[in-house]
Amino acid sequence: GIRYLVRSRGLGDVYKRQDQPDMGTLVKAKDWFNTQKGIDINILDLEKERENRKAQIEKVQDQKNELIANPPVKSLRNHTDWYSFVAAIPEIRGNLKVQKQSNLDSIQHCQLQMKLGVFAEEITSGKPCPLCGSEHHPDILVVENVEEQKKALEEEKKILETQVQLLDQTEKTISNLELNFQNILKEIELNTEKISGKNKEKDAHQMLFVWNTNYKDEAFLEQEFIRANKSGELIKQSQKQVEQAELELEKLKKDQKKFKKG
Repeated sequence: GIRYLVRSRGLGDVYKRQDQPDMGTLVKAKDWFNTQKGIDINILDLEKERENRKAQIEKVQDQKNELIANPPVKSLRNHTDWYSFVAAIPEIRGNLKVQKQSNLDSIQHCQLQMKLGVFAEEITSGKPCPLCGSEHHPDILVVENVEEQKKALEEEKKILETQVQLLDQTEKTISNLELNFQNILKEIELNTEKISGKNKEKDAHQMLFVWNTNYKDEAFLEQEFIRANKSGELIKQSQKQVEQAELELEKLKKDQKKFKKG
């Protein structure tokens, strides 16, 4: 009877309180919140990454606009939108090819004329031509005019070659911009899919909350933790009191036995 009274005075008041929060339930609810926060952080990170990708897309678009506004090749200046700008490249390359061939033909013709000029220098009036044998030379070739023409053609050749090089560089720039643009778009698409997946994961996680609806208020949950911890401390104190009382009771029994024997 004495032992029962000791225990009832120690732990009874704590055990009888039925409104005490269950620590196991609180821990599970807290874990749910931690998982929820992890998902939210992932979503925020993915959304931030997507915004960065969009900024990269805008940067590439600015580079495209700059190329259109200041094309290295003069023939591209009449094209004000990206698609017509890109579409004009093959035609311009074809025109340059034709011009280069025409220039080459003209240079070769000049070279031939210059060789003929060597013969022209040996032609004198009244003497037969070394090529045709005629003794009449009404229109002898003037080599100086051919040399000037060849010089002009050589300058034109350099200009055409520079135009081809600039066109090659422009086409390479276009290719790099397009590749970069498409890669960023794919990354944005993949990023959007990840965000969608995380939102679905979040929705599914919401369904896992099966405890007291008040626990969805994290501040309330924290207060319940504090209350549960206080209850735990009270139980520990009560246990110590009971253990101390039991020791005292045992000592009292021993003293009673000694008194009876005495």
